[in-house]
Amino acid sequence: MNRKENYMLIDIEKIVIKDRIRKDFGDIQELADDIQANGLINPPVITPGTYELITGERRIR
Repeated sequence: MNRKENYMLIDIEKIVIKDRIRKDFGDIQELADDIQANGLINPPVITPGTYELITGERRIR
């Protein structure tokens, strides 16, 4: 399968986080260390234009 990836870099402060289901974010430092060691495999997903977070709140935190 041939997928065309479209990524956009924006300032993290522009991301709008509305009410979310997840309340327990677990060990954020462990996640941060993993991202530091292995890179960000799955970036957060936001809506175009309004920058509302769809997935990835732990990665944002």
